[in-house]
Amino acid sequence: MVLCLLLPRALSANENEHGPQQHPRACKRKHSGPEGARNRSFSVFSCCENRSPREHQRRKRERCPWRRAFRSICFPHPSERDEDYARALQIKHRVYHTTCHSRAIPISSVLSRECVTLKTMRENESSNARSSQPLSVAPYRGVRDFYPEDMGVFRAVEARVRSWIERWGFEEYGASLLEPAELYEAKAAENEEIAREQTYTFTDRGGRRVTLRPEMTPTLARLAAARAKSLRFPLRWYSFPNVFRYERPQEGRLREHWQWNCDILGEPGVSADIEIITLASSILTDAFGAPRESFEVRVSHRGILTALEGEYLSEPPPNPTRLWAWIDRKEKMDAAQFTRGLRDLLPFDDAKVMETFLEAGSLDETLSLFPRLASVSAVELLQEAQEGLTLLGVPWRFDASLVRGFNYYTGIVFEVFAVSGLRRSIFGGGRYDGLTALFGAPPIPAVGFGLGDVTLTAFLKALGLLPQSALSLDVLVVPLGVRQLALAQKHALSARKAGARAVALLAPASPKEGVGEALRAGARWVVFVGDHEEAQRIVTLKHLPTRTQREAPEEGWEHLLAGEPA
Repeated sequence: MVLCLLLPRALSANENEHGPQQHPRACKRKHSGPEGARNRSFSVFSCCENRSPREHQRRKRERCPWRRAFRSICFPHPSERDEDYARALQIKHRVYHTTCHSRAIPISSVLSRECVTLKTMRENESSNARSSQPLSVAPYRGVRDFYPEDMGVFRAVEARVRSWIERWGFEEYGASLLEPAELYEAKAAENEEIAREQTYTFTDRGGRRVTLRPEMTPTLARLAAARAKSLRFPLRWYSFPNVFRYERPQEGRLREHWQWNCDILGEPGVSADIEIITLASSILTDAFGAPRESFEVRVSHRGILTALEGEYLSEPPPNPTRLWAWIDRKEKMDAAQFTRGLRDLLPFDDAKVMETFLEAGSLDETLSLFPRLASVSAVELLQEAQEGLTLLGVPWRFDASLVRGFNYYTGIVFEVFAVSGLRRSIFGGGRYDGLTALFGAPPIPAVGFGLGDVTLTAFLKALGLLPQSALSLDVLVVPLGVRQLALAQKHALSARKAGARAVALLAPASPKEGVGEALRAGARWVVFVGDHEEAQRIVTLKHLPTRTQREAPEEGWEHLLAGEPA
């Protein structure tokens, strides 16, 4: 129902707040009976009494004070909704009698109260109508549903990564996905794009600003700072949490994903950087068998870019945070767009120097173009790291444009880039010394990386290396009749106790149907239980890979599952 209400205009000098001295009565001629029901619309406030048609028209042209004071409330054709028409009549008569018998109550107050009641009634009806509609089956945009076949692949990938990381002596930790918003907005931890535009931040019922974690590194720093005096360093910790970022969903990037985080805390030497980068590379080559030529590890040091700004630019960048963020997005735009943006952030000559630096293909070429950088400590650390990576067989190369997006990085940074298949960045990390100082704890040196499950799965799928679900049935027990349903459950339980993954059908099936169901479930064995087997106290076992079949006593048959038939 449409409800139109405008505020009353100012009353004239010969009118008071309650209307004229003679209150009009309801217009029965216009609004009652079958003829009234055919009117297009009607007004709650009538401007006419029982008078002749000519008098009625004259009064209407003069616009009586009631009509001058209030605009009309219009409803649809009364024949369309009888309940609307009846409700409107009730409002009309209630307002009329209230203002007639209680002149102390302003007409506007009564009218406002009745209109609010009517509006609430219509909103409730609209809400009920919406609630009767079926809900959407689609998930929230940017997140995934995991059906059993999807979850099987997810767990298979997780199992391989977890097993390999734990071989390196890393211990798992965890934390809540809710963190104070200040943790990501602090100056030393802030990434402008993520903290201000991509976080899911809300105010809880206690008035506290809370954020769904967009990454795990600040949380790890908080945990280390809380027990900095009692922990025994260096620490090798890993986690596999889900993280949330409000960004445009696209290939390889969702609003929720799971991320492997591996970090070494408490070791300032470059040996920790070498171990972390080697671990990141070996997850792809050793845990999943990816060829070394399918990816490369791009390595740089933030101190080199800082030294360039001090040694070769005419003046410090006015906004170094924006400059570094723009350099970090270099691979995501064409050369012309990058150059225009760079010249907006730096003077023309400085922009040319920066372009020359970023286009260098190796560390040696960089040092030949900018020889004053050779004495910088960051270059020495990077050369030492590169020697260790070469010795360990890690496919690396120097990339001057690599700075990583987070402001808390302080030293060597790296990124694993797929050079075949996806041809994009898979994951990365770096050194972030001193992040624990945000919490008042002593600065703790740290280095680590984060590996997202979405990009890892896409990389493995492009190479045909994505593992399949490790969960498949060992045994399917098939009851051949209704009387054997409980006996089939008993045999399935015996197989489970023996270490097998077993399922019993919940309805009788023929041997042909049972074999078909076992093949679909990936089972190796089928156990048939029918009247014959029940009477003889035996079971019939069929080995599907070899299509051999045999009978065995019902007590102890499950031990035959461990061996393969000859």
